[in-house]
Amino acid sequence: MAIEAVLGLDVGTTTVKALLVDRTGSVVGSGSSDLIATRSPETGGAEQDLSEIWDAVVTSVRRATRSSDDDIAVSGISMAAQSGSVCPVGSDNKPCGPVVTWMDSRSAQTVNSWSDERHRSVRALSGWHAGPGQGLATIVWLRTDKPDLFGAAERFASVDDAVGHLLTGNWLTNPSNASGMQLMDVATSGWSDDLLSMAGVESTQLSPIVGTSEQLGGLTPAAGDLLDLNPGLPVFVGGHDQTCAALALGVTEPGVILLSAGTAWVLTTVTMSGDVAGLPTNMNLGPHALTGRWLASTNLGGLGVGLADDEEALPIAVNSVCSAIRSITALDDLTGIRVIGGGTRDNRLVALLCDGAGLPVEAFSDLSWPGMGAARIAATAIGWPQLTAPARGDETK
Repeated sequence: MAIEAVLGLDVGTTTVKALLVDRTGSVVGSGSSDLIATRSPETGGAEQDLSEIWDAVVTSVRRATRSSDDDIAVSGISMAAQSGSVCPVGSDNKPCGPVVTWMDSRSAQTVNSWSDERHRSVRALSGWHAGPGQGLATIVWLRTDKPDLFGAAERFASVDDAVGHLLTGNWLTNPSNASGMQLMDVATSGWSDDLLSMAGVESTQLSPIVGTSEQLGGLTPAAGDLLDLNPGLPVFVGGHDQTCAALALGVTEPGVILLSAGTAWVLTTVTMSGDVAGLPTNMNLGPHALTGRWLASTNLGGLGVGLADDEEALPIAVNSVCSAIRSITALDDLTGIRVIGGGTRDNRLVALLCDGAGLPVEAFSDLSWPGMGAARIAATAIGWPQLTAPARGDETK
């Protein structure tokens, strides 16, 4: 008898990962794509080709379904995706230019030219500090520096809705990914008229925002053929990769901190309010995958760089983390830290964090946690009982 599973996609910037997860929450198949090329046509540029992102999706899914000796019956799909990248789409629903990724810094001069009042307005409405790598800045830069491309675009998609369209033929996005476009009112999870006016676009040029776990559509015959999955298979709206990782790791209530310790280190915690004014000034605010919750986060920069080569790099990184934690204690009483990412490979991390923050710390093994979160979204959407909690961390103090 075939093992029934859901498929969670983790559409990242460098690779795409696919997880097949059964009713017990166990991974029964997994696959990863080759690296997705990022090109720099000019100083500060960081562009990708949507067709190559799609090829990576296809490769990861095929590798996942073929990774198990068991017969796997996929019952539903959902996707976690990177956010902030912008894909201009023409009248034929096909890209009319490259994906300008969140790593692209060519809009920095544009952002720097904005008044302090505009910066305050952007953060108050969107929840995020204005900066290059967000949809708002990229679209304004396209309008001023690439007017032909801007004029040819009838839609400005993010990676999640662009891939979702390739899967189902439908255009929809979700609040946590829409947040990265910096055109959404974080308090209402709807496109903001004021931010749209700043960008010079209409709401009709963006995908409708619907709730995470709503059905995006059925897998098209063409997509089913490429993925070797049944046409009509239900595809459900997912969320931003950080949001989906938080969901998978049980970071769903105030008090628990998620530390993503990869190349960049990011601190994230849950808040029950969409009020940006209540946040510390160094934090950004975006919707959680769960309705009525938000994620407050701060990017601590490339703390992961050099950890393997410098004995003192980890204590310095942990000091930065603990300082940031002290700045967010006003949000809620903190109860613990859950850590993922390459930094967990250093066995000193848990002890240093525990001593420095004075909180219980749990490190989780390498896994596509965004993909696991996406799988959980699909499982809930098709009516499975809640999947079992993730495995406890490798190290706990």
